[in-house]
Amino acid sequence: MKSMHAVLRAAVPAAALALLLTGCGPENGNDPVDPGAAGAAPTATAGGDAPAGTPTAGGTGGASDRPSAAASASGGAGGYASPLGPTATGTYTGRNKAELAPVTVVKGNLADLAPLKLAPGDTNGRTPFYITVSYTNRSGATLADDYFMQRVTVKTAENSDAIFQAGTTKSIAACAAGEKPAPLPDGQTRKSCGIYLVPNNAAPKFLVYGAIMDTKPLVWKLG
Repeated sequence: MKSMHAVLRAAVPAAALALLLTGCGPENGNDPVDPGAAGAAPTATAGGDAPAGTPTAGGTGGASDRPSAAASASGGAGGYASPLGPTATGTYTGRNKAELAPVTVVKGNLADLAPLKLAPGDTNGRTPFYITVSYTNRSGATLADDYFMQRVTVKTAENSDAIFQAGTTKSIAACAAGEKPAPLPDGQTRKSCGIYLVPNNAAPKFLVYGAIMDTKPLVWKLG
């Protein structure tokens, strides 16, 4: 079943970032990692150093899914210089452990988003990309609806601002971004789609999984 929780902005302003930091807190200890080449499937690990409680059955996975202890990266992971390939599976070793892999990255157009009635300020000068990610829960507990896609962001360059999912409670034919996902039991896999509004003069280059202050997130190189 496709799912996704919308939490996105094209670039995080200072005030909004402060709110996000309050909810997420410090995370890992390394830069994100990207996947190698298309079709490659190396496995990477990433972890963190700021425990924030153990996930409970049905928990939201928000602050409680902060990484717990620093973990070394392997299999091509560890930084933007050694990214995972665009379809590679990465292993996240934070508090809520998981296996993730990009499934598809599809360029759309603003006309697709008309049913969502997004604010002009969010869409002007931007192109939507529909990104689907596969997530396998390895946390040992059932995770609720916001455990996953809220931590998937896009970057157009290593040092660019993170682009979050477009905020919406509705879905479109190209991306079921408005679906409210059911809780995901441990060991089960779900594919979810997110809408990312990328500046017209840029393209998604990195896909990142991790919290705002995560220093060892997973990073995939999309292009």
